Amino acid sequence: MPSSDSSSAREVMHQVLAVDTGSPAAARRALWRRLPGLGLAAQATDDLVLAVNEAVSNAVCHAYPAEREDAAVQLTVEVGPNPDGVDCVIVTVADIGRWRPVPERPRYRGHGMPLMQACTDWMDIESGARGTTVTLASPPLVAV
Repeated sequence: MPSSDSSSAREVMHQVLAVDTGSPAAARRALWRRLPGLGLAAQATDDLVLAVNEAVSNAVCHAYPAEREDAAVQLTVEVGPNPDGVDCVIVTVADIGRWRPVPERPRYRGHGMPLMQACTDWMDIESGARGTTVTLASPPLVAV
């Protein structure tokens, strides 16, 4: 998946979240404070908040073993061009934990990535020895 040109993106917010059950709610509150006025349609705002909630929840629930002291989730919001060069809101959720593959038969789990993809214009997941970064992009911004 192509990524945005970070040299022309403008950071709107950066927050370090603890790895605990309250972090998804903290991310939602932070987004509700920062997203209004950026030019997102109401439905796109709702969808982006839902997608970020899922990405933060995944990092909290799956990225770290319980004993890891440096565990944190980085949440960054930028306004910048999508791969087509159109301005949108780009959110990254990053951890330095480990990747867990989606189970073959997820039962009640394993639906987060399709949910995030359905709620955003594009999504990218990069995972490796240094952690996982989920990048989510809204639909193009509308005039404010």
